[in-house]
Formats: sequence, C-alpha cells, structure tokens
Amino acid sequence: MDPRRPAYKIAFILDDRLPKQKSAVLMSHVNAIRQLGEVQLFKCEKTESDLINIFTENQFHLILAPWHKYLTWSRLEALYGLNRTSGPTFAGYHCELISLNEQPPYLRTILLDFSAPSTSETVLTVRSLINDISRSGIKSLLSHSTTIYQDTWAGPQSLGNKLDSVMRIPEITNYHWTRRSTALRICICALWSLVYEEGPGKTERENSGIPRADFQIAADTNCLIMRICYYMPSWSPKAALQEFWPDGGRPAAPSQLLARYSDFLRVHTIVEAGDVEITAALFRSGMSEKKPGHIHTLWVEPISARIVRELPFSNPLKDPAMKPLITNTAQENAIPQAAGDSRLAKHSENDEEKYQLIQEAAEKVRALKNLLNDRENKIMEMRSGGISTAKLPPPPGPENLVEALREHLVESILKIKQFEQELTSLEANGAAKNEIESLHVKITNQTKKEQVWIDKLERVIGAYREACHGACHKLNEENGNLCQFKGQKT
Repeated sequence: MDPRRPAYKIAFILDDRLPKQKSAVLMSHVNAIRQLGEVQLFKCEKTESDLINIFTENQFHLILAPWHKYLTWSRLEALYGLNRTSGPTFAGYHCELISLNEQPPYLRTILLDFSAPSTSETVLTVRSLINDISRSGIKSLLSHSTTIYQDTWAGPQSLGNKLDSVMRIPEITNYHWTRRSTALRICICALWSLVYEEGPGKTERENSGIPRADFQIAADTNCLIMRICYYMPSWSPKAALQEFWPDGGRPAAPSQLLARYSDFLRVHTIVEAGDVEITAALFRSGMSEKKPGHIHTLWVEPISARIVRELPFSNPLKDPAMKPLITNTAQENAIPQAAGDSRLAKHSENDEEKYQLIQEAAEKVRALKNLLNDRENKIMEMRSGGISTAKLPPPPGPENLVEALREHLVESILKIKQFEQELTSLEANGAAKNEIESLHVKITNQTKKEQVWIDKLERVIGAYREACHGACHKLNEENGNLCQFKGQKT
C-alpha cells in the first residue's frame, strides 16, 4: 500500500446469494477498491449483532453490505447515528437486477451498482463516498484539468437554448458524449422541471431577477456530470428520499426520470440551510442505456454545510477551473473577437458585472432566509406564551442533572474524536496549513469544554453526596431524639 495514500478502513460484507459469475465480477470490484485502503472481508452469514460488536471495537470509514441486508439491518444503520450528516458511512451494493418495494424508515439510502460498471467507475464512486471532503461537489469525480461550465438559472430563459448550449460544449463533442444525447437532454429537462415546476422557479414571473438555481456541467473521457443547487426548505431528508425512491407509479416524474436515465444519481439535503444539491452522471460504461430496467447507483443523504467546499452561485470568472456557459442568445449577440478591440474588453467587463450582481443577489436571498427563520421562531415563541409568560418548569432533580451533564460530556468526547478523524484526513490529503491549524484550535477549545463538563459533573456529584450525608446525619439525630423521648415517657 502506498504510504502517501490515506489509510481508509473498509468493511466489505460478501453476498453469498450471487452465482459464480456474478461473484467473480464482485471480487474484481473488491480488488479495485483495495487501492483506496485496507479492505476487510466478512461473510454474509454473520448476524447483525456479531457485526455490531466487531464494528464497535474496530473503527471503519465505510461499511458495504448486500442490498437485501442493507435495507433490513436497522441497528447497524443506527450504530453511527440516524441523524448524522458526516462521518462513517453504511452503504449497500447490488450486482443483479433488484426490485425495491417499501421505503426504509431512514433518512438516507446509498445503493451502489456493481453489476456492470468498470472498476474505475467503482473506485471513483467509493472514493467520493468514503471521504467527507469529496462527498459534495463534482471536482472529485473529474480529472484535474477538466473545465466546469456554470450557468445561473434566473430571469426569463429558454430551456431549448440551454440544451443547445450544452450540446455545443467542446468536451461533449470531443469525448463522443453526443451518442448519449438523449439521456443527457432528458436529465437536463428533469433538473429544469425540479426547479421551475416543483421548486423555487414556480414564482419566476413574480421575481424574475432572483437566482433560482446554480447549474454546473463538466465532462472528461470517463464521465459527464451535471450538478444543480437550489433552495428547497420544504424538502426534509425523509421527503427527499421519498421523492427519489424508485416508484413505478410515477414514471414521468422528474426525479424518476433522473434515476432511470442517469448512471449515477446523488441527492444531498443541506440540513442547516434548506438547500438541495443534485448530481447526475453518465459513465462511459453506459449502464442506463444497456440495462434500462435496472436500478443504478442511488445516493440520497443529508449532509452538513461545513463539508460543502464547492459553493453554489460562485463567480466562474474568478475560478480558473470554471467557465460561464454561454447560451445561444448570448452567442448570437456576442461581439466578434479581434486583437486590440476595446469592445471585447467592454463585453468581458459586462460579464464580470453580471456575475457580481448575481452573487450579491444570492447573498441577499441567504440573508432573507435567515431573517425569515428568525421571524418564524419568534412567532412560534409568542404563540406559546412568550419567554416571560410561560410557566417555569420545576428544577431538575440531582439524577436528571447528572445525566444531562454526562450527555454533554459524551457529546464533547465524540466531537473531539470526530475532529481528530478530520485532522488525520486533512494531513493525509496534504491540506493547507491554515485548515490544519484551524482544526487544532477546534480540538483545543473542545478539550477545554470537556474539562468544564468534567468539573461541573464533579461539583454536582460532590454536592449531592454532601446533601445525602447531611440528610442521613439529621435523620440519625431525629431517630435518637425520638428514642430518648420514648424512654422518658415510659
């Protein structure tokens, strides 16, 4: 193993129901994943309790289980926290045609398709899944020099112009992605429908100047990736999972079309901001084209805003890896490029000013969202009687107080462990020095908080012990006086 590569630990539970040929395909994927770190194999005959004991004693970054076990092992899913937005991941895989019926009562579903994609595509998917830093965005799924084309969906725009502009991207024509033009157009139309028919774009006519969504697209020799980010506060993690869960009764729904015509579909709900990030990819193997009836890679999960590195609505003119997507209307009205032409410089300045205005509008939208949340919280507080008029609850008992302090202490210890894992990951990936120093400061501050909770817990226990000792002493005195009084009476 390369010592420069992060030492990830992966637990892979083998599927004993596969035939010999499918098992050989699965082992080829397992061997390919070994380049990411240490892979430990487990037999499927182990019970969920046995695996929980193993995974409690040994920390793994990723656990991969057969899809039929993944959808039924609820205790293993809850081992790392049902409401987690980062950290170790439990995911399922399949190498055959599967049928999903009832939606599991979780906030996430991660099903990886190992039936036919090449091993390089498997490594690409697992690499983005195993590391929190690369879990969001599209740069981790592309080669280093790939250009990302960005477009802000705001104002009166034509979907036809968008489709024609995408098909004229040089990387799409040069890497022969035009043969997947049908799937590409359907995916873009589905993303457009999610924004303008079911999402924030429905109010486009009322406020046409506000950015509705941030769209990005990029392609290299291995994959073509589309990403869209928009504000959708009505989508909780469970609602997002319900929307994208395979449903034969809604074949024309945009979410179902995305899952059917893309080889890779990832949906993230950013729980703190109410934003949604949807990433759809077409792989070179063409799984959705060769096996249209299969369920391909489906990844629906809530994440934390702190792990989102590729922020939406950023100015593409300030990022060397990005370019603005020029629509057909803009191409027709564009001024021909000529050496020393001052009009070209003016055109560039106009683009710079346009994206600056869009970025400022996006900041205003975020500020208004925060203000709206504060107002809603205040309204709920006033409806419940307000802070000063509400009836004060009784003071907590000593047992409740000790239990609350213990919970805070455990939470602080878990945060320190999480920061230490992030620090190990950053150091292994060669992150910037300021990021590492910032994480060191977080660990130091959290350690101080841990000591504060320990001190408070010791003081509460000491006071409780003294109170019990005083009460016992007083009770003994009263019993003695009572015995003396009885003796005198006799």
